[in-house]
Amino acid sequence: MENKERKRRRWRWLAGIGAAVLLILVGLAPLFLLVIYPRMGWQDPFSEKAGQEESSPGEESAPERYMVQYLYRYCRHGKVCSSANIPLDYPEPPQSLVEIALALQNSNLNIQKLLAEIRVPDDWHLAEINPDREQTLFLLTCLGDLCPDCADRQYLGLYQDHIAVFRGVPPEGQLVEITEIKVKEIDRELLEKGLPFDSEEQKRMYLETFTS
Repeated sequence: MENKERKRRRWRWLAGIGAAVLLILVGLAPLFLLVIYPRMGWQDPFSEKAGQEESSPGEESAPERYMVQYLYRYCRHGKVCSSANIPLDYPEPPQSLVEIALALQNSNLNIQKLLAEIRVPDDWHLAEINPDREQTLFLLTCLGDLCPDCADRQYLGLYQDHIAVFRGVPPEGQLVEITEIKVKEIDRELLEKGLPFDSEEQKRMYLETFTS
């Protein structure tokens, strides 16, 4: 009798373990499918596209997810364009900033807190616009000195009664050099408007004229 009771308890114990293992396997089955199927290259059985042919790349264009803005402090020019229409002579947004903007599209992260904790490339800023839309649109802003159209231009102007060299288009430009030549009253009006030059030789000729 005692041996029969021991065998009965042992079978109950084994049956309990078997039931527990079975429950675990049944519970993990969906997870097994989700993890193993993609890794084995099989089609996702839960996908709505199961049994359909994959679309060729490039058939549908991706929606616009961010805009790019350029602001220039000296010439006071600016430009706003879509990510697909950046002019060739304008700087491209840093890839790291673009990736941050795209990663934030569907997240609930606080953008200001995030940017305070990471290093954003110099002269670039990230802000969200249209926060009430279903999907937030981000604005990547570049703050520069002179726009590409003005950066290669130079002129002579005035700085504290001295003739000076500026980059840009008069009268809005970036101070480059202050000469030792003091302005004459007869030349003041001309230099206040700005006198553009195209070469170092032309600049030298103008300066010689103002000193004669």
